[in-house]
Amino acid sequence: TETKVAKCYSEQPFPNILQRSSDPDVALQTIATWFRSNLSCLGVDLSTYAPKSMLIAGCGTGEEAICLSRVFPNAAILAVDITDASLAIAGRNLAMMGVRNVTLRRMSIIEDLPKEREQFDLVFCSGVVHHLSSPEQGFSNLVDRVSPGGRLIISLYNSYGLFIYRVQLSVLDAIAGDDFERRKQWALRLRFVGRDNPVILYDGYVHPKVGTFSISTVNDWGRRNG
Repeated sequence: TETKVAKCYSEQPFPNILQRSSDPDVALQTIATWFRSNLSCLGVDLSTYAPKSMLIAGCGTGEEAICLSRVFPNAAILAVDITDASLAIAGRNLAMMGVRNVTLRRMSIIEDLPKEREQFDLVFCSGVVHHLSSPEQGFSNLVDRVSPGGRLIISLYNSYGLFIYRVQLSVLDAIAGDDFERRKQWALRLRFVGRDNPVILYDGYVHPKVGTFSISTVNDWGRRNG
């Protein structure tokens, strides 16, 4: 599964917002504002919370890492991803925006993260766990990297909020299986997504592994992982 996921994002690195934006600073400010709002909703007091170390698990093309480096400028950030193509773009994005507190590394949450011995004050993982071969194992691997007293912030697809999307995926699974080309063709033919946004086409519909989860399921993972 991880090999197929890497292939998907090698063909269309995600989200690659800066490469498609006419004004990178405005795009980043929008994302950073979204981050601050979400962190506040989670009860994180940004006026006092200052993690010294952070892991971004599944950094993609680096926009999250850049924004979180602005939210937490004094944190040493390790940003990892499974796809070399995404990391290459992330490296260029970090250099373009002058980010100095982020280190990039190729790493699989399932296969490589358990070998990492370092722990982090904040482990951040958004939009990744639902693409893993074993989502609960991925969650457990992330928990192991949280230092005592640290935080894990995780975002993943919700079963109830994405009901229609799940129906669309079921249709594609039935008629195209995990054939990338057929999934692209049928997603476009059925107008699940437009031709003008290949990033969303790949991330949303070509992707070989997509799961959705209820809050109670994730809470159960948490209890089982202490």
